[in-house]
Amino acid sequence: ADPKVDLVIPLGFLATNYVCHRGNLPKPVVAAVVVDARLQNLPLKDGASGVENLTYIDPFVSFERDIRVFREMVPYHSLVVLLHGEAVESIPWIEKKFRRIAQENTIDIHIVPVQLSADQALAAVPADTDAVYLFPLQKLTPGEFRKLLYGLVLRKLPSFSLLGGEDVEAGVLASASPVTDIPRLTRRIALNVQRILLGEKASTLRVAFPIGEKLTINMATARAIGVYPTWS
Repeated sequence: ADPKVDLVIPLGFLATNYVCHRGNLPKPVVAAVVVDARLQNLPLKDGASGVENLTYIDPFVSFERDIRVFREMVPYHSLVVLLHGEAVESIPWIEKKFRRIAQENTIDIHIVPVQLSADQALAAVPADTDAVYLFPLQKLTPGEFRKLLYGLVLRKLPSFSLLGGEDVEAGVLASASPVTDIPRLTRRIALNVQRILLGEKASTLRVAFPIGEKLTINMATARAIGVYPTWS
């Protein structure tokens, strides 16, 4: 509502999710942090948002792709998904999506919301868990995040991250996403802002920003938990 503000750039995935589903946007918005556009039900029309004053940046990351890749590495049946504490409330349909994905892949998916404590998150992981998938966990400090990963290793639980190599370097077993290219993403945000300021409609800007795929495996973690991926 501030008349001095001409344009908004949300830099968190919950903020991005909020503006993409808000409806009426009185000012242009460049939503920069998309986790999984399909999982989040983000608007899409002819390669753009199709929503007045809205554009977002879609890296084409896919939870469904990841769990298939993960299952090729480690056969599992009971998967725990570690998710930002407010995500389930902010994206109320996400549990229904997870149930559908679980049914289609003949697995069980159990959601564990993560707040500020690694110990609380680890305590909430059921005893019969076979594998763990990590969404971005912004509330955890780096120390708590490492503590979480160490706890998973102690329980011999294989882990897979939606984020790229940064999480694998920290101790996650694997990821199918490359290391986040922050300079490239920043340039894309700047270009979108420039195009809007030059008169283009945000609703018509292409949202595709494919980051590609790159399987990365932390072999120290693999050895620690006794998991040895096949050569293929």
